[in-house]
Order: sequence, then C-alpha cells, then structure tokens
Amino acid sequence: TPPPEWEVEHSLLLNVLRQAGHPAASLQFLSLEWYCSQLARLHLNAFKVPLIPPFNWGPRGGGLMEAMVQQISDNPEVCRGASGTAVYLLPSFFNHSCDPNVGTDFRDNNHVMTLRARRKIRAGEELCITYIDANSERKK
Repeated sequence: TPPPEWEVEHSLLLNVLRQAGHPAASLQFLSLEWYCSQLARLHLNAFKVPLIPPFNWGPRGGGLMEAMVQQISDNPEVCRGASGTAVYLLPSFFNHSCDPNVGTDFRDNNHVMTLRARRKIRAGEELCITYIDANSERKK
C-alpha cells in the first residue's frame, strides 16, 4: 500500500496534466502503481545534499559551532541551513557497506558530489558507500 501522501500527489499530478490539456490516452501509463514505483526508485537512489549555512564570526553571531549544529541536526527547527535531495547516476549503482571504501561529500558547499577513497582499494574490489550516516554508532 503506498503512503497516503503519494496517493494525493498522484491525484494532483493527474488533475494538473488534465487541466493542461493532455488527452486521457497520453496519461494511461501514469497509474498509481507506476507513479509509486518511480518515486520509490528516486527515494532509494537519492542522496541528501547538505549545505552549511553561512555563519557570523562576530560576538552576536552563533559562530562555527552553531553552524555545525545546524548542519548535523535532523530537527527542522534547529537545521535552518538549506539542503535538498538529488540523484547522482554513478553513486546510485554503488552497494552499501557498513565499512565503505568510498566516501561521498560536497566539498564546495554546493550540489557537486565528490567521491573519495576512504582507504586503499585493491584492483577488482567492489566500490561501496554507506547508505546511512557513516559517523553514527552502529549496532552490533
């Protein structure tokens, strides 16, 4: 069963396309099942694109520590920095590892993902990334 919000979004999309004059025959492919399968693929292959908010070094600004807290917090009231979600073709093919040999980051505080070896990688070894926060404590 799809999430209720996906059903609502699907209905809204169909209504907008119909209102824009698309004939019913051209929308036959856009079933709820097809729509949910596409969203699921996007969700599974999407990466969070974090942007560190600008910070004020002055006495009234929160400074670097506040900017760092905003960056790592999942609480929207704390995390005021912009972030988004994007699909990157190459990293979408990487499998998960709790001990990944490749790291992903956004060095220049923009949408460009950088892939870097986290350790020496043997020839022929599969490249793996982590699908979760690599810095979080994992359960054994």
